[in-house]
Amino acid sequence: MDLLSPRAWRRAPARLGLLLLVWFAVSGHALSGCQGLFKPAIPEPPSGPPVQNDYSSPEATLRTMAEGMAAKGQGSDAWLGAFADTAKIEFGYHQIFDPNVLAGFVQSGGDDPGDWQWKEESLFFPEFISGVHTSDTFEAKFDSLDFPQDPPAEADLAVLYRSYKIVAKPVDSPDSTIIAIGTADLTFRRTRTSEWLIVRWVDHVDPAVGLNPKDPEQVTLGRRRLDHQ
Repeated sequence: MDLLSPRAWRRAPARLGLLLLVWFAVSGHALSGCQGLFKPAIPEPPSGPPVQNDYSSPEATLRTMAEGMAAKGQGSDAWLGAFADTAKIEFGYHQIFDPNVLAGFVQSGGDDPGDWQWKEESLFFPEFISGVHTSDTFEAKFDSLDFPQDPPAEADLAVLYRSYKIVAKPVDSPDSTIIAIGTADLTFRRTRTSEWLIVRWVDHVDPAVGLNPKDPEQVTLGRRRLDHQ
């Protein structure tokens, strides 16, 4: 029989390989870890575990925001939940940009976003974590300022003066890069469910960095918001 002839046996591996290629193409079963058959897969941005949202005090809200930034995609709800949304409660969040930062942005051809609220922040956060140092881990810090000092909190209102910094760290290197730095006057209001949420963020350039930093990545978070609007 021809199927048992030496010539047929020599052709069998080639036929088998061809059949396997056809099966992969038709079924869509690309090899695990690859884009198609021969392209290596593009690694996805790192994301941390889900964050336990805690807005029981202004400081707890800032800690939740820091954990949300570190968790990246898993932390979207934690970060955005810290800002008052007029669609859910009677008052909402407003972002006030550093006037010099906003003026420089407009002079360079950018558009003034107007009244930046929760909706704009909800669009910014996923773009920021996926568009800047995508493969790095993030760390956010909010620290008290020596001056001005926080005024005494009221029953339903508190103001915190904080410096902030967001640092990107490669997963396989000890190096790090500051990707946002500045100071902020943060006004919190307590909701009917006793959550302390940000209703006003007044952004400022960090005096130690200046308006035109030597490292172009060390801009305010306000400037990052403008760039990603």
